[in-house]
Amino acid sequence: MKRLDRIALGRELHLARTIKGYTTRQMQDLTGISAATVSRVERAHPDTLASAETTLVLCDFFGLDPLSFLVRTDGADLFHGKTPVKQAGVQQAGSW
Repeated sequence: MKRLDRIALGRELHLARTIKGYTTRQMQDLTGISAATVSRVERAHPDTLASAETTLVLCDFFGLDPLSFLVRTDGADLFHGKTPVKQAGVQQAGSW
């Protein structure tokens, strides 16, 4: 069975946005995805990636292959724990 590794996806999307210098509000204007949803996707919030459209639009915007974030699972739950931003120790004033 394969599942979307939303932690890896969130980490890559956050990194890509940071490198490009976009705020979540700018992402909202550029993609039509709300700033709050962009933030939740980056933090791997469980309900935000239920929408394939959100995943595909954000991956396309940054040139990421969404299929590269599919991982084979062995029954272990890879999708809980620290969020990507917290794992990386990244803090942004006033953003979460």
